[in-house]
Amino acid sequence: DADVVDLILGKQRATRVGRGVADVRYRCFSPELQRAVSNYIASGGALFTSGAYVATDLCGSEGVTAADVEFAKRVLRVELVENMATRTFTATTRSRSAARLATSRDYTICDEYRPDMYAVNSVDGLAAVGSATELMHYTDSRLAAAVGYRDECGARVVMGFPFEAITDAGGRDV
Repeated sequence: DADVVDLILGKQRATRVGRGVADVRYRCFSPELQRAVSNYIASGGALFTSGAYVATDLCGSEGVTAADVEFAKRVLRVELVENMATRTFTATTRSRSAARLATSRDYTICDEYRPDMYAVNSVDGLAAVGSATELMHYTDSRLAAAVGYRDECGARVVMGFPFEAITDAGGRDV
């Protein structure tokens, strides 16, 4: 048993392979993974997930189902606002909820190719659902970059960008 499951999705996204005649593949949350995550949270689990298309894949891409949207809202407690949420690729914990955090911090998301890190081309702007809380926001658009929620079942944090793309190693040391 893990204290927290860390589901790092990077730049994974629903993609039509080949010449475009095959089904969409490589979804961030397949129906099987949705069931597993739902069961894990319901049994008291804690989930940290991040990815450039985590909400887009569930709420705004080709082939999205009502079950996908329901999973995003009911389990992850997020909705997609925009899938190109920042031009500056910077995020901050200086938000309405920052008072809950010990310190505020700014983060830079890698948006150029480097030998030690991949470039992120797009990030999801999120909306907190119900009593979920905005934990981070993009500095230019003010859209939520991370949302957190805890209830009697479990806890979850969803980031609309890949956690591993934070350029400062100290920023990834949480």
